[in-house]
Amino acid sequence: MLNTINHKKMYRLFLGLMSFSAVAFFFSCNKDFPNKLTDNDIVDSTLTGTMERKVLLVVVNGARGEAVRAANIPNMVSLSDNAIYSWNALTEYNNVGTPIADATGWANILTGATSAQHKVTSNDFSGNDLAAYPTFLSRIKAAKPAAKTTAIVSSPALKTNLLTDATQVQELSTDAAVHTAAMTELGSGTSSLVFVEYNGVAIAGAAYGFENTTAQYMNAITQVDTYIGALVEQVKKRDNYKHENWLVIITSNKGGATISIPADLSAYGDSWRNTFTIMYQPKFAPQFVPKPISSRGFSPFKDSALRLYGIPTAAPGGTRVIIQNKPGETNQTLFDVENGALTVEAKVKFNKNSSGNYSYSFPPILSKTTARTGSTAGWSIFKNGNGFTAYLANGTANIQIGGSSAGSINDDLWHTIAMVMYRDGAVFRAEFYKDGDLAASGSLTSAGGITSTAPVTLGFNPEVFSTAYVDMQMTDVRIWKSRVLPTTINKYDCFDQIPPDHPNYATLIGHWSTVKAKLNTATNSFVDVSGNGRVGLINSANGGTVQWTKFDEVSQNLCPTGDEGYYKIVPNNIDISLQVMQWMGINTTTYNLKGRSWISNYINL
Repeated sequence: MLNTINHKKMYRLFLGLMSFSAVAFFFSCNKDFPNKLTDNDIVDSTLTGTMERKVLLVVVNGARGEAVRAANIPNMVSLSDNAIYSWNALTEYNNVGTPIADATGWANILTGATSAQHKVTSNDFSGNDLAAYPTFLSRIKAAKPAAKTTAIVSSPALKTNLLTDATQVQELSTDAAVHTAAMTELGSGTSSLVFVEYNGVAIAGAAYGFENTTAQYMNAITQVDTYIGALVEQVKKRDNYKHENWLVIITSNKGGATISIPADLSAYGDSWRNTFTIMYQPKFAPQFVPKPISSRGFSPFKDSALRLYGIPTAAPGGTRVIIQNKPGETNQTLFDVENGALTVEAKVKFNKNSSGNYSYSFPPILSKTTARTGSTAGWSIFKNGNGFTAYLANGTANIQIGGSSAGSINDDLWHTIAMVMYRDGAVFRAEFYKDGDLAASGSLTSAGGITSTAPVTLGFNPEVFSTAYVDMQMTDVRIWKSRVLPTTINKYDCFDQIPPDHPNYATLIGHWSTVKAKLNTATNSFVDVSGNGRVGLINSANGGTVQWTKFDEVSQNLCPTGDEGYYKIVPNNIDISLQVMQWMGINTTTYNLKGRSWISNYINL
C-alpha cells in the first residue's frame, strides 16, 4: 500500500486525470480541433499560394516503436520538433498475441483498411479482397491523373500486389540500393508522392531477434535513421523546394516477436502490434502521442453477467455459482487458509433491494464455510448494510472485521473487493479492501489451521441471518494461495486480465469470470481461467432462474480490456492512407475509411 490512503487517492486521481486527458485529446482531435485539416479546406491559398503538396512516405519493415525510441536515432528525434509522432503506434489491435504478416501491415498502410476488410493475412496475399479496398495509389490515379507516384522497394510481393497503380515502381535487392534510388528521385524527380520501403530492420530482427538488447537489430534501426536523415535533407535541397509543400511520413508495417512477457496484455503491450509513426512538416507544431497509462476511466467494461440472487421462501432458493471439485477431489482444501495465506478478490455490482436502496442485512456473497453461525470454520465476505464484513473462523473462535460503513457501496456501479488472510506467528490476520483501499483489518489467535469442507460459493447462500438475500452480479473472482500485498491489490485489482508481471502470478489457484461470453452452455458452468480445472457450476434452486444483466460502464474503479476508441488514441497504420490523400487534396468522404485524421495543429501551411 502507498503510505496513506490520501496518497493512494492522489495516485488514482493522477490516473484518472491522465485518462481524462486522453479522452479530451481523443475527442479534440476528432471533432472540434480548430486547426484540423478537412476535405473541404485542404489548402489555404492565402497562406500557401501556388505551393504544390507532395508526400514522402517511408515504411520501415519490422521496426517496433519501443525499439526505435530506444535506438540511436538522432535524425528522427530532430524531426519530432515539427511532427505528430508516437512510439506506441499500432497495427491490427485485434487478435492480440498472434503474429502479423508483413503483407498485412503493408495492406493496412496502403488501403486504410484492416485485415478484416481487405483479407490480407499472409504474405502470399491469398484470399484477399483488395478489389473492394483500393490502395491510395489507385485513388490518387483516379482523382489526380496527372500526379506522378513513385515506389522504390525491395519486396517483390509488395510490388506485385499493392503497387501496380504507381506511375513507376523500382524493385531493388538491398536497402542501400533502395536508398540510392530514392535519393535520385527526391533530388531531381517530379513525383507528387514517393514511397520508400526499407527491409533491413526486419531482416536483422528475423535473424537475431527483435529485442532492444539485440545489437544487430538496434544497429539496423540506426542505419535506417541515417537513411531517413539523408532523404529529408535531399528534399530540402530540391531546386523547387520553396514552391513545394512536403509532408514526410515515417512508419513501420509491424513489429516482431520478443522473448520478454509484457506487463500490458492489451495491444499496446504486443510486440507484433507495436509500431511507430512520425508525420513531419516544417510548419507543424510538435505533438507527442503517448499510449494511455491504462483503460481506467476511459474504456467501457461491458458484457452480460449472471444475476446472483436469493428468494426468501420456506425452502430458500435462488441462483449462485458453486465451484466444483476436480476429478478425484473430495473437498477443496486448496482454497482453505490452513496455516498459510489466502487472498480472495472479486468485482461486484449490486442491484437495488425491495426498499429501493443497496443496503443488505448480512447475506454472504463469497464464502467457503458450511454455515454462517457462531464460529463455523472457514471464511466468508458478507454484506453489512451498505458496507461489508469479512469473517474468518477456526471452529471455536472467529473474527469479523468491517461493518456497515466499511467499504460502503451505495450505487449500482462495479467495484472491486478483496479479503486477505494469512498466518502471522500465533495469530491469523485478515484484511478487507474495497476499490484497492484498506477498509478493515483484524486478527484471530489460533493454534491450529483454518479449514472447511465447504465448496467456494459465489453469490446467493442459504445461510443468512435474515431474509434479506443478496441481489447482485459478481465476476472476475480470483483466489491466490498467498498473501497479496496492499500495493499489489491497489495496482492490479482494476484489471479484467491478470498481467504476467503480477507479483503473485505463480500462486493463482482459481479465476472465474461469470459473464455470458465465458459460459460453457453444454455444462452450464464457467471455466476456471487459471487453468486449474475447477469449473464454476450455476446452481439454481427453489425458484431461482438463470438471468443475465447486461452492463456497459465506464468507471474509475476498473481497467477493462480496451475497445476501439481506446486503441485509436494513438496513430494506427490504417490512418496513413487518409493522411496521404488529404494532404494531396483528395476528397475522401466517399471512401468509408476507418482511419483517423491526425494532420492538425498546423501553422501557415
